[in-house]
Parts: sequence; C-alpha cells; structure tokens
Amino acid sequence: MSSFVDKAPKIVVLDDDPTGIQMVHDVAVYTSWEEEACENLLQQSEAMVYILTNTRALKPEAARCLLRELTQNLITASRRSNIPFWLVLRSDSTLRGHYPLESETVRAGLSEHGIEVEGEILCPYLQGMRITRNDIHYLKQGGQWLPVGESEFAQDKTFGFHASDLKVYVEEKTQGRYPAVSCLSISLEILRNHDEAAIMRILRQAHGFQKIIVNAETDDDLRALIRPLKTVLKEKVFLFRTAASFCKLFAQQDDKPLLDPRVCVQPQNHNGGLIVAGSHVQKTSRQLEVLRQNLCLETIVFDQHQILQGSLMEESERCARLVNQKLAEGITVVLQTRRERVDLPQGSAEDQLRLTQSINDQFIRVVEQLNVRPRFMITKGGITSSDCLTRGLRVRREWVSGQIEPGIGVIRCDRASRFPELPVVIFPGNVGEDDTLAKIVAKLNTAQA
Repeated sequence: MSSFVDKAPKIVVLDDDPTGIQMVHDVAVYTSWEEEACENLLQQSEAMVYILTNTRALKPEAARCLLRELTQNLITASRRSNIPFWLVLRSDSTLRGHYPLESETVRAGLSEHGIEVEGEILCPYLQGMRITRNDIHYLKQGGQWLPVGESEFAQDKTFGFHASDLKVYVEEKTQGRYPAVSCLSISLEILRNHDEAAIMRILRQAHGFQKIIVNAETDDDLRALIRPLKTVLKEKVFLFRTAASFCKLFAQQDDKPLLDPRVCVQPQNHNGGLIVAGSHVQKTSRQLEVLRQNLCLETIVFDQHQILQGSLMEESERCARLVNQKLAEGITVVLQTRRERVDLPQGSAEDQLRLTQSINDQFIRVVEQLNVRPRFMITKGGITSSDCLTRGLRVRREWVSGQIEPGIGVIRCDRASRFPELPVVIFPGNVGEDDTLAKIVAKLNTAQA
C-alpha cells in the first residue's frame, strides 16, 4: 500500500482483539501504535506483524479515533523508513465487529495521503470452523454447517446482523450504500481450477472501494488466491477484512506442529495456574462446566450482576485476595464471571457496550492486583484476553509461539511486562470442543518445563 516498488511490503494486521493470532506463529504483536512503535514494527525481519487495537471493545467513536491515529502514524513511519505495507483488518470469523466503520476510517486516512483504495476483500474463512460457499458464510456447530445469520453470534447485542449471504451482509451493514448486486465474488470453482487469469480479472474490476467476497472451504482454496492477488497488488490498493486463516496464508506461513506443553509453563514455578474467563458464549460456558467436572481446581466467581446495585470495586478486591491466596498455595484457579450475562432490557448498542466495559474494567482489576506469578495463564474470550495482556500484565510487545490446540494461540510476554516471559494461552470464546479447555489445563498442570 505504497509507491515503494523496490521492497516487499510488510503485512500489517490490525487485530480487533487478541484471538486473531490463532492460526499464525513466530510473529510479533505490538499493543501500541505511536510513530516510534510503527517504525519498529515495520523493521521487523518477519514478513508480517500484528498491532492489537482491541477496537471490538470500544464504542464506535473511540474506535474511529484510534484508527485515524494509527493510520496516520503508520503512513508517517512507512515514508520515513521507506518500507511499504499492506493492511489487513483481522476480525471475528462470525462477522461481529465495527464493520464498515473500521474499513471506512482506514480508507479515509489513506486517501488523505494520496493512497486511494480501489477495493475491499472480505474473507471470514477460518480453517475447520468457518467456510464460505456460494457467498454464504457458515459456522460449524455440532458437526453441521449452520448459516451464520442463524447462529447465536448474529444475535449479538452490539454487533448483531441477519444475513448469511456476505453480499447481503455488506448491504445490511452499509445501510444500502454498497448494494448486494454491486459486490464481486471469487468462487470456489475459479480457485479450485487455479484460474489465475479469472482471479486477476475480477480483482482488476474493483473500483470505488468495491467489495469482493472470497469463497473458501480449505486452506488450499485460499492458497490459490495468493499469487494472482499479489500480482494485482502491484497495480491497485486493497484493504482486507478477514478472519485469522487469511493472515497465515497471505504471509505464506508453513504449518507448525502443536506446541509442546512444556514451553507453555514457567520453569521452577510451583504456584498454581490461572484461567481467566470472561466470554459468555455458550461454548465457553460448556467448556468451563466440563473443566470443573474433570479437574481438581478452585473456581472463583466474579458476580458482575452486583453492578445493578452499585460499584463492583469490593467484588474485584474480594476475588483478587482469593486468587492470590490460591495461586500461592499451588492451586490452579479459574477466575470467571457469573455465567448469566447482564443485558439491558432497553437501550442502544452503545449503552450495552458501555455497561460491558464497566463490568470488564472491574473484572480486569483482579488481574491488575495479582502479586503471585502464575505457573501458566489462559485467557478466555477476546476482550478479556486483550485487557489481561495490556492492562493486567502491561504487555507492550508479545511474541506468538504457535498453537497448543488448533485455533488456540500461545504468546510470550515481553521482558518489560509485569511477569516477564510469562506464556499466555489466548483461547477464543467460540473455539474448540466442550472438553478442549479441560484438555489444555490437564496438559499444563502436568507439564514439566
């Protein structure tokens, strides 16, 4: 995304929550975007680097301001260092997030500097979990493929939608500014025939920020896209709104075996492990129940419903005392919110997001009050994971080691964080089978670093 033609562009992934590293390995994630940080991340030796924006946890105007600043700083850093970049906006594979706000904000920021974006590529495919066929997006549920518009995620209080057809989704989310009939699409047939001429012809048609839907059911489907896409990227500028699998394949990363559990625990640390679960999706609730049924550990429930009677500060302090005590005794602890959500019966999506932020602030204060270093740590859910890292552990730069289970990444905190080099398992709320969390905790409890 630049006029520099003598250097390979850096792939810069703007991740709207930290679970987006679930398919990649051996990349850096920055949690700040000042000009100096942008210069540093562009100079990383790896082909791809992430910036954790956590915009999914923000109100629309706050997300807009953040992305304006980030885009400005990235362009300045790019021109100063003479390193070009391509931008990927990684978001949720179940289509939740500030769309089209994020894409449009970044596009406007680029346009102010003379960089005109001709098209936006949408690819929410996630290996083994989400597919797109005939432009309809599906998620795997109970061994069946369910149109995403019929899922619990489409009922999200903040980011809900109706359409499973991605062309109709675009029309719905843009309130008709980009009608379904205006969208282009790259079919499975074209990809599986490796028809690069057809792929390039479709991409070259894009103009005026036109939307291009990429169908995919396997990684190989997407691999067929990458070479012709990079050819066209020498001629035209695109933004990408995608799930995690696209990032891995765009950077042409090889598969990496699952991590040995021994690299996910702290050596010579006899304290307990810590699982922090804020996600309220049904899958997380089932996983926590299986965990309790199968392993001996301590569950500490943060009762967020007390916010309806006033402050949560005392609840936060109570939980922090218990967590520190149990960790020091060598007991693995589950810190979780009460499973019933606090939903406003009336009010706007912004009102609901504001309430959620207030609850999350006090929940994360428990992590901020940790004074015992956990032997290992698992964070469950996107907003929870982000705030645990940036606020609770004060991480400025993290390193993605790989995955401990499919779709579940592991990062290592930087040396300047509260617990230097601590491995943290970033476990998305809507990933895995009912027993996956229990399997991971059992592995880590018995691992000898």
